[in-house]
Amino acid sequence: MVRWMHPPRGARDLELLKWIGVILPIVFIWGFELVRFFMVERGLPGTDNHVMSALLMAGAVVLFGMGMAALIDRTERELISQNRDLTVSRGVSAAARGGRPLPEALAQVIDYLASETSAVGGIIRVPLPGRVDVVARHPVGLAEGLDWVGTLLDEPSTALGDGPRFIERPELDTTIVDLPLRSGGEHQGDLRLVFHPATRPDLSDDALADIAEEIATAIRLSHLVEDLRRREREQAALYEVALQLTDRTETRPLFDSVARHARELLAADRAVVCLAEPDAATRAGHVSDRLALGDDGSVCLLAHLDGGGERHRNPLCPVQNDRIGIPWMSRPLRSKEGHLGELCVIRENGVPFSEADGSLLATLADMAAIAVTTARLKEAEEQLAIVAERDRIARELHDSLAQVLGHIHLRIRGLEMRLDGAAPIIGA
Repeated sequence: MVRWMHPPRGARDLELLKWIGVILPIVFIWGFELVRFFMVERGLPGTDNHVMSALLMAGAVVLFGMGMAALIDRTERELISQNRDLTVSRGVSAAARGGRPLPEALAQVIDYLASETSAVGGIIRVPLPGRVDVVARHPVGLAEGLDWVGTLLDEPSTALGDGPRFIERPELDTTIVDLPLRSGGEHQGDLRLVFHPATRPDLSDDALADIAEEIATAIRLSHLVEDLRRREREQAALYEVALQLTDRTETRPLFDSVARHARELLAADRAVVCLAEPDAATRAGHVSDRLALGDDGSVCLLAHLDGGGERHRNPLCPVQNDRIGIPWMSRPLRSKEGHLGELCVIRENGVPFSEADGSLLATLADMAAIAVTTARLKEAEEQLAIVAERDRIARELHDSLAQVLGHIHLRIRGLEMRLDGAAPIIGA
């Protein structure tokens, strides 16, 4: 990637040198002849005329040679500088786009830059929302007496705009170069190089800006690839849970799957599915009726009560942590029946959750709510089937008993009629 909108100075000087080498001798010859004809030959006698012409010729040749030498020297230096800029830029591009993971690629980039520019230290810092920032340092471990270099590297970057910013620290005999890493109009991170003794890198400002853009582009591409892979993992996880829902998997294995995917996809240390008892929705505040199934098989009380206002943290829930500043997030399990529970996750590394993490957790919570609702509907169907079977059995028993009673009644009437017919015979 080349930032120069026009040919670099070395190429322009080389083009200028070519034209000067052709045109200037012609101009010199015509100028010399004109001066000799109008000034020397008319104003001086013959002998002096030839001497003055020789002196003019010699002076003009010396001036021409000195001018050409200076221009050639400047052109050579510019071309060497340009070649060095291109070499370093291509080296950075090869290191940044080598197909390696982002931390490894950035570590190789900062090592290469520090080696090529003779910097005593360097750092690339890339913020990642919802994840731990990627930081590549050179050197990884500072030698004894260079702790002050680490302090300078840890300072916040002061780079603004798209170009490099040079900061002089006379008290330390040090020069700091800050470069913002921007690509696609977005800030991707920061690069800092520390030079001691104070000096500037043997690279042009355009080359430094080009290197910064090359690194930022590699970071942006890495983010895009990581986002695609994360979406693939999310889709695979949601598809697995959806298959379990369609197969009507038991609630506990499905909750284990939901908690596992929440923990893995959100890089959480703990995940828990909190459930409320079926009748607890009408008795808000009864914490003891709300149980949670942890990702490790443990059981705890519901972490957060349903309702407005501040949601207090239940200290008995295993996803809670006594340390201050531990990020946690929860999403409710809701249905037409009301609040069914919630899905909770926690990170102990201090990295906050992002909006994308919240959306994914909400999707998993909705699928867990579908599982709860399906399980309750299945249980209700089973209860209805039991009641229907009992009614059928009762009706069959009723019909059978009525038939038996009717038969007994007919037999009794038959016996009564026989007894009535046998009574006169006995009396006679």
